[in-house]
Amino acid sequence: MKELRTLYQFSIPKVVENPVTKTEEVNGEKVTITKTEKTIKDTHFRLVKPTRRMYEAAEIFYSVAVSEYIKMGLLPLSLIAKRYANDGGTLNEIDKGRLEALSLELKTLERQFVSLAAESKEDREEEKKEILIKMNEVGIAIEQLKNDYSSIYENTAEAKARHKTAIWWVLNISQRQKEDGTYEFLFGEGTYDERLARYDDFAEDIDPYTFEVIQRIAYLVAFWISAKSEVGEEEFKSIDEVYLKGISQYNPTIEPSVKVEEGKTEEAKVEATTTPQEPKV
Repeated sequence: MKELRTLYQFSIPKVVENPVTKTEEVNGEKVTITKTEKTIKDTHFRLVKPTRRMYEAAEIFYSVAVSEYIKMGLLPLSLIAKRYANDGGTLNEIDKGRLEALSLELKTLERQFVSLAAESKEDREEEKKEILIKMNEVGIAIEQLKNDYSSIYENTAEAKARHKTAIWWVLNISQRQKEDGTYEFLFGEGTYDERLARYDDFAEDIDPYTFEVIQRIAYLVAFWISAKSEVGEEEFKSIDEVYLKGISQYNPTIEPSVKVEEGKTEEAKVEATTTPQEPKV
């Protein structure tokens, strides 16, 4: 199998337990004691660059998903849009105007980003980062505006298929680094359903570290899908920084040992906080 190229790699700190062997003197005799010491270690992940076959497989997966949802009784977006257009639409005039303005701004930013990306000039990297962050902000504003009306469209065949395909990408391009330095797929090999079962196990885990892994990967993949253009390492770094500073609440720490009584110490406690919520793709 041909070695997959890296789209973006990152690390997440994790509290690990390591056995530490020490020799101490007890009642005049030397005794070997093995204790567990907790440390924070970086664990490494990456998103792999999709191959042509991956893109083709994703397109087929999406098309099949749309057909399946239509067979299940969900209406296609075109039919719902036409129906509401005939009724005058769902947005009031003020929201329509704001949505049009935001959509126009997003398209303008996308054109600017694509134009700068084509130049490949190092002195324009900062400008690209600023545009990328602005695109993310405008995209969030558009989604917030649509929230009040999204229930009408979120159950269309296309919307369901897009969400399912986004998870397909998460399952197929997420890898973690093993002890020997090589990478393996985070959700293993196998069919979509087999990988999805492992994804669900991860998502349902209440461990803060596991939750952070799933949430961060889902955020990065969602950004990559929404960018709809060639995204480089610098763009990923910029949006990753937005996630770490504005979204993530994961903060693993190790409390120092505290004395309980003479000659004894209380085992170090580990704290890792996060706000429990289902990772969104």
